[in-house]
Amino acid sequence: MGTRNITSYGLQTTERLLKEIKTLDAETLIISGLAYGVDIAAHRKALDLGLPTVAVLAHGLDRVYPATHRASAESIARAGALITEYPPGTKPERYNFVGRKSEQEDVNPNATDEAYIARMLSLIYRYDRGYTKKALQVSPCLQSEEEYTYLLCLVDGEAMSKGELHLRNGLERTTGSEMLRRLQKHGLIEEEIDPVDKRQRLVRITPRGRAELASIFPNLKACRSNHICTTR
Repeated sequence: MGTRNITSYGLQTTERLLKEIKTLDAETLIISGLAYGVDIAAHRKALDLGLPTVAVLAHGLDRVYPATHRASAESIARAGALITEYPPGTKPERYNFVGRKSEQEDVNPNATDEAYIARMLSLIYRYDRGYTKKALQVSPCLQSEEEYTYLLCLVDGEAMSKGELHLRNGLERTTGSEMLRRLQKHGLIEEEIDPVDKRQRLVRITPRGRAELASIFPNLKACRSNHICTTR
């Protein structure tokens, strides 16, 4: 992190510093924010030297800001990572950059304590919820993330007991049963008698349910060859 209006001296100093870092430890992770000035200079020199680099963004992953750094962002994604705590659709608003600074400080590859692990899990969870929520906007049947995750648990074609589905999704029986009722109402799942225990009923995804998932995520490939799966 540093000035956006980098001078020639600042650029030389940044590049010299990264060369010295490479000499001391070629595995050092360079973390910055893809912004103008020192940020992008550090990223580009890290790429040039073969150092791993991560760009922490102040917006969703569906865009690159500033747009003039798109080529560098693509290179960073291949050699390191682009990360953000913001879901797709989030614009690079001014107040997001304050939060990004805190996030950059949290990305410590040498940390092993519970706080760091919890922070990373929180970022993944927030991004996943935001991405899924946006994707579900195109579905006339799936109205909640819970309905989506219940259906996704069945995508490999294996029938599953209701109790196991509730357990995997972390929902109590009453709430989970309501999720299954909605999915069955839309024809996305079906029930069948358990061949081992005739008293128990199993749940299986229907071709319509599989097509619904494929319409939300066209590149979803978690389907076995003996089942129908639409991909684009």
